[in-house]
Amino acid sequence: MDSANNPVQNVAIQFCDENLCNIGRTDKNGLAAFKVPDGKIYEIHVLKVPAGYKADKNIYKTLEIYSDIIITLEK
Repeated sequence: MDSANNPVQNVAIQFCDENLCNIGRTDKNGLAAFKVPDGKIYEIHVLKVPAGYKADKNIYKTLEIYSDIIITLEK
């Protein structure tokens, strides 16, 4: 999402556990989905944002149960 709560398409997202990373891009709804086993905590990194958005170097973490993470990108 952006700061006006609009979805941001084509953001490169990296989703990692202690052994493996998956990379995906957000769709037109601003969603990136990863099929991974429950019961782990995963790190989420924003690798690349579309032109006009500031890079996000934060490291986000999931909960051990299924959860959605909302990342707000700044322009």
